[in-house]
Amino acid sequence: MFSIATGPATIRLARLDDAAAISRIHQSHVPRWYRKTGGEHCEVGYEALTLDERYGFGGQWMSTETCAIHLNNLLLSHHMPYVAETDGKPVAEMELFVSREGPPYGRACHIGLLYVDKAFTGHGIGAMMVEKALQYARENRCDSLTVSATRATEEFYRRCGFAFRDALVEIEALPGDFIVDVAPLPPPLSLQSFTWGMNMHIGRLQSSAYHVFEAASEYALASCMNVQRHIQYLTVNGHPSVFVCQCPVPGNAVVRGWSAGADAGDLVFAALGKAAAMGVRTTNMLLCRKDYEHVEGLIESRLIGTRRTLMIKL
Repeated sequence: MFSIATGPATIRLARLDDAAAISRIHQSHVPRWYRKTGGEHCEVGYEALTLDERYGFGGQWMSTETCAIHLNNLLLSHHMPYVAETDGKPVAEMELFVSREGPPYGRACHIGLLYVDKAFTGHGIGAMMVEKALQYARENRCDSLTVSATRATEEFYRRCGFAFRDALVEIEALPGDFIVDVAPLPPPLSLQSFTWGMNMHIGRLQSSAYHVFEAASEYALASCMNVQRHIQYLTVNGHPSVFVCQCPVPGNAVVRGWSAGADAGDLVFAALGKAAAMGVRTTNMLLCRKDYEHVEGLIESRLIGTRRTLMIKL
């Protein structure tokens, strides 16, 4: 696949007492700390910022307190956070999520996050972490290793052996009524058990397991965000399906959708119908480009951005 020079770094499963060190890894990529005051950015020290203010620079990893909650949830959910150490000090973190999905992913191991301390980049540590992910995926009989790449990270992952899998488009779409057969289902034991093996047609920015974890009420969010979550279990044209709607601001919903048999277009139509019934004014969805092309002329929408999924088939 690729070769790396062995170095002093060692990789191990993260522990809860690594939260402070993991937070510092993520903080190393913040060029400056500031507070927004009257539309102005006023530089302040990190310690002067509240937990909510720090969250705005990069999520739950920006403070030891919220990072500890996140790390605890990962470990309790049997996901796999790893750290790379040099001289006993964590200098990189990676989070792996395993799920059973529809083709082409199968049993998929997903790199949900990989960060190397800015002072230690360029020394092969990131490549060592990817090699660890490959090892874990093979040992656990996964069919694929996936990652969602940005323009800044795609070249690195390609050097590590990943190949392009899918172009994703983020859209803003208006709710409405569409001709699709929808019926409610009783809530299952858990979202994780219900979605196991399903196709995630809407919102697969990361992986099915990642987004199921993200949908949990215990997910470490800043108190100021006040994100409301709505989970709806239903059949779409007779096929068991589920929507997770996260409402970061009133009137807007970020929609994710899974189904065991409904095609992507019908799932989009059903999601927009449910959003209309909830009183949502706009929705944000992430779709494969080919799925979006099938519905583009049938819904009111506009393109917001694009992402790319990369995969190593095992």
